[in-house]
Amino acid sequence: MKAVNQSIGRSVRHQQDYAAVLLLDHRYQRNNVRNALPKWLQPSLQEHLKFGSAFAQLNKVNINFNTSLKQTN
Repeated sequence: MKAVNQSIGRSVRHQQDYAAVLLLDHRYQRNNVRNALPKWLQPSLQEHLKFGSAFAQLNKVNINFNTSLKQTN
């Protein structure tokens, strides 16, 4: 879990960073494994049983992010 947490930390360095972290393994469904992830990440965890729904959610986040970027520029 140390390596997983390090890789998550490398993608998100400070509060203004955005990243999508995909944990594609059935072990991340276990509460003890989820609880070992960074505390700041846990409220935003989502579980998808099918790739299509996960990809749709990721696309939705990307659209919202791009919209907010256009509004700040």
